[in-house]
Amino acid sequence: MDQFEAIFNKIKEHCSKLDRNMLLDKLALDGRVVSALKRANVRTIGDLLEKGADGIQKIRGIGIGSCEQVEEALDNMVKNQYEDLGT
Repeated sequence: MDQFEAIFNKIKEHCSKLDRNMLLDKLALDGRVVSALKRANVRTIGDLLEKGADGIQKIRGIGIGSCEQVEEALDNMVKNQYEDLGT
């Protein structure tokens, strides 16, 4: 498994705890990353999962750093969700 797939596996794990219809705009992502994803018609968590690691890796403007940023933002979203629930 390469580094990209390892990061995407973490993304999938976080996504499993969130609503698949949640817009990626709600994540604290760099505008460049959001723009690149939107150009590839990736607007929701569900879209991200459907693309898969290979599909995301092929998006122009998305590299390891961008994927790490998405993973980090999703991780923070999951943590905030559980904090809001008091767990």
